[in-house]
Amino acid sequence: NTVSYSFCANNRGSDHRDMREATAKFDYKVPGATLTGIFSYNTVKEFTGGDQFPYTASRNLFGTDGTQTQFFNIENSSAEVRLTSETNQALRWMIGGYFLRTTDFVSTTTGSDLGLGIEQIEYDPDFTSAANPTLSWFADTNVDKVYAGFANVSYDMTSALEASLA
Repeated sequence: NTVSYSFCANNRGSDHRDMREATAKFDYKVPGATLTGIFSYNTVKEFTGGDQFPYTASRNLFGTDGTQTQFFNIENSSAEVRLTSETNQALRWMIGGYFLRTTDFVSTTTGSDLGLGIEQIEYDPDFTSAANPTLSWFADTNVDKVYAGFANVSYDMTSALEASLA
């Protein structure tokens, strides 16, 4: 099954991405344990655009030539705090909590290909664009929050046997 087909595009596909991240961790010794905190923040903004079906040398095959774009804006922040016992003892334990907040926005478009390039559509459609008027536009925003608690206890029954509960 050998198929040979030439795909053509009058608009070069593009993808622009901006990623940023910062993380901080601290350990603080308290009597018999260590308090640890880990905090993180990151963002990703990305725009992708290119030709749409039919991918032929003609820009107007049956009136179907078009463009397509997608834009993402994602922001995450998280925090974990835990208290951990000393490790050089028969009874060891850990207790903590975790929180994550994610906000994401995505928009997707199709547009008319007038042979003048592709507009970068992010938060609003451009139905009157001189380059490629928006034909369809879909956007969605989600905000999610996640919480988790965790704990663990371990005890050395013998030098070769450990009992754990988490």
